[in-house]
Amino acid sequence: MPPSTINSSLVLSVIAQEVSLQSNTPIQMLLCDYELLDTCLQSIKRFNWEAVAKAACLKKHQIYRWYYDNHQRNLKGNVTLEDMKIIRQELVKAIQLGVPTNVPFQKLLKEKLSREYQRNSFTVAFNNSKRLVSTGLRNKINESETTDDKEMKRRIQDTSYTSYSSIFTVPDVSCVRHNYTDIFEDIDNQKSFDE
Repeated sequence: MPPSTINSSLVLSVIAQEVSLQSNTPIQMLLCDYELLDTCLQSIKRFNWEAVAKAACLKKHQIYRWYYDNHQRNLKGNVTLEDMKIIRQELVKAIQLGVPTNVPFQKLLKEKLSREYQRNSFTVAFNNSKRLVSTGLRNKINESETTDDKEMKRRIQDTSYTSYSSIFTVPDVSCVRHNYTDIFEDIDNQKSFDE
């Protein structure tokens, strides 16, 4: 059953019942305040998703995925434009310095943002920004005729499109000597990148 056919009222009431059992918070209080429901649910170390799925006549993975991918993301909101700019700027710096954009990089990046975002909201924003940065670099390098840029262009072309992210994990990108931040002037004016 796809997420669009999940009865959110039913699922949230079943989740609230289970949270109430484990946290001693009244069900009505949880159903009136989804932030409180989410906070209580996150504080439970071993939440019984199986019981929720059984009561809602759905599979565990459907409930879990709907909650975290849809409900919680809508509850917490998308990444702001200011934070999107920070993400892009940090990605450009990382490429220029040859810093891998792996999990430790992402943790440091999250600390620079204005607030904490839901996991999927951050991941979507980060991956979209990474795509924009790589596309911007490709376009900039295609216009350039310097030897250093030709070397970077060769590296980008040698990387298959589906694994373009490996560009960002190559430790030696010393050939990048230019400041490519100017390629994002038009991009910064767009409203949302993670929709």
